[in-house]
Amino acid sequence: MFVRRIDHFTIQTEKLTETRNFFVELLNINEGHRPPFLFEGYWLYLDNQPIIHLIEAGYSADDEVARYLGLRPGPKTGSGAFDHIAFRLEGYGSLLAKLKRLGWGFFERTVPDVKEHQVFVRDPNDITVELIFSDEEFLRWQQQ
Repeated sequence: MFVRRIDHFTIQTEKLTETRNFFVELLNINEGHRPPFLFEGYWLYLDNQPIIHLIEAGYSADDEVARYLGLRPGPKTGSGAFDHIAFRLEGYGSLLAKLKRLGWGFFERTVPDVKEHQVFVRDPNDITVELIFSDEEFLRWQQQ
């Protein structure tokens, strides 16, 4: 398994449009395609890569964003608005073996529309780390 690059970071915010406008203006990046999630948000692109994901803040287990990402207790401002960081990897099978060997909890899912396979783990500070694999690699692994 090896890391290809940092993929994106995600911010949960009550100020979705203001935050979008801030990053677009500050970094000269553009809003682009976002999969059809059932909660509000924006994906902001540098060239052809969505590097910042902005999502509406979720406060109860019934909120769509909480159903998808899990409910994050605590403030949705300051550093408490930071939701997760994502890395793009290759080597799904070796990662899965490592997680099982170390006894680390994780969960998985495939993004609608984009078809990327995600593995989520929590660091010792309870920060979510998303590990992204191409759908093609995941499907090849399933067929083994």
